[in-house]
Amino acid sequence: MSDAEYKYNMQFEANVRQAAEAVWGLAPGDCQPSHYEGDAVIQELDGIARLRDVTHLIMVTTSTRLEKVRADVKKLNAAETHEIKTAISISKWLITEKQLDAQHVEVARKNKVTLITLDQFRRRAFDGLKYLNLRRKAVFGSAVTHIQTP
Repeated sequence: MSDAEYKYNMQFEANVRQAAEAVWGLAPGDCQPSHYEGDAVIQELDGIARLRDVTHLIMVTTSTRLEKVRADVKKLNAAETHEIKTAISISKWLITEKQLDAQHVEVARKNKVTLITLDQFRRRAFDGLKYLNLRRKAVFGSAVTHIQTP
């Protein structure tokens, strides 16, 4: 992996963590990578967010390779085993740069991992297209379209 690819991947991971903080209403910096010392499978998660009722485990990838998805799902499952000891419930996420195909989705689904793109994940915090469509259909609040008369 080139230096430019590494920097791009690290920035993508940071963007996912920032989106996670927005989606779950966390303060900036509350979603961070997590290191699992001595665990050869996990080694590191790309993000973890501990809320009162659920702990979110996050892996991030720009890869479209099926083997990468399998490896990330394996890490999420191993991390779940560690985290369930102190968490009420666990939610596992694999956030991708691009939409993946049915094989990738099936691997995630079988392991109870939510597999979505960063754009789809961001829409959980704010869906701009949905807002604009609703805005066109009805006037609400101070958002009023003024019609100019001649």
